[in-house]
Amino acid sequence: MHTLELYTENDEDIPVSVVTVQLGRNRKENRDTKKKMGMPMKARFGHAYIRISPESELFAIPNGTNPRALNSESPKVKAIRKTLEELPGFAVYNGGVCIVVDDGSVSYDSETNTISFSCKQDGSGHYDGQHTIEAIAQGAANATDQQVSITFVENRFFENNGQIRTAAETWNSRETQKLNSEQNQRGLFDHLKAYLNADISANIGWRENEKNVEGALIKKECRIDRVISLMYTGVPALRSDWLDTGDEMHNILRKGYRSTMILEDADKSRDFEKLFVHANRILAMNDYIQKNLRTAFERNASGDESFDDLQIVRKSGKTDMRKDVAKRKFFAQQMFDGSTQSVALLPDYMQPVMYGLLKNAFKLDRKTGKVILANGLTDKDLEAIWDEAGYKILSMLETRFSMYFRKRFNSRHAEFGCWSNLWDKCDHIFEEAIDSGSWRSQNIANAAK
Repeated sequence: MHTLELYTENDEDIPVSVVTVQLGRNRKENRDTKKKMGMPMKARFGHAYIRISPESELFAIPNGTNPRALNSESPKVKAIRKTLEELPGFAVYNGGVCIVVDDGSVSYDSETNTISFSCKQDGSGHYDGQHTIEAIAQGAANATDQQVSITFVENRFFENNGQIRTAAETWNSRETQKLNSEQNQRGLFDHLKAYLNADISANIGWRENEKNVEGALIKKECRIDRVISLMYTGVPALRSDWLDTGDEMHNILRKGYRSTMILEDADKSRDFEKLFVHANRILAMNDYIQKNLRTAFERNASGDESFDDLQIVRKSGKTDMRKDVAKRKFFAQQMFDGSTQSVALLPDYMQPVMYGLLKNAFKLDRKTGKVILANGLTDKDLEAIWDEAGYKILSMLETRFSMYFRKRFNSRHAEFGCWSNLWDKCDHIFEEAIDSGSWRSQNIANAAK
């Protein structure tokens, strides 16, 4: 028998509960056989809180149907042990241990405040929580007044060991919260939110499963981690000692949810927050560029060039690449204004484009330490600059896509989008467009309308 001391802090505590549950939905012939043999059709199922101590018999409970051996040095064990040793109320943070006990073996002794059971039948023993048991065994000596929860059920509840594993898989199928949801709940994004217009903020996926103003589920191109990645293209203007402008900048989109970890770092976030004042501008320019790809291209294209022949705005899977360009579907992307653009660039390709624009549009004011628009530029100027530079930008992307996307980058959008050559080319094209001043006439014409 395994006898475990129950955890109680005072006389009002109820450390154990047991109920009777119907057996699983076994086939009718099995139920009839059990009835004829006089076997019980119900099982005892319970929950208890066990006091943690180095001498606990918890560690003697055998492995029931856990399929894998245990790595006692695994990060999960170390994390559980850290919680045990540092946070009071261990059972609040830990999922506990699930145990199959022998039929009719459970007994509760209120006088000694213990619970006992045996685990000798086939399949009996713990079936979930072996990392917890190992972590407790390692850290029990350093744990002060701690408890762990156990869930136990009689062996007869299961038809076979396969059903025990189904129960274990059900326990382990609990979906963890996405990083951004946890960060949002902690208020990590509140400072950025304060800078954003309500009509933009409402269309950003601050947490998992949010919907935009159109009632559509917000897709990854408008998640907060993508917002951070997009804003990161303005980092060169900061001249920051903490924020990298090399590989980190090119690869930040590939970090996915973890790009928001910048805001968890005091040194990095202090510099990065200088871009918050431009958050509306950056996201609005993303939308403007995406919505004006065709018009910008056609503005300076020759008569024999067609926007519809561009591969970079169309699907490019292996099957797609075997089709004529005109027969491939366009990429569709959500915008930060809540709309969906049916013809767009992927976020991977927008990164170098936005970098090229912001590197030439932003500068650091040495007197104030703030990031400002260079040379008195306005938002309308930025739009006009894109209209003028768009043809060369898209043509450059298309040329390199055609030459290298499959051959050099194995048809991977992220690899292609991170290519520093694209970023440098975008920088130079925007610089030339701004220096030429040709965009000013377009801006004047727009203002006259």
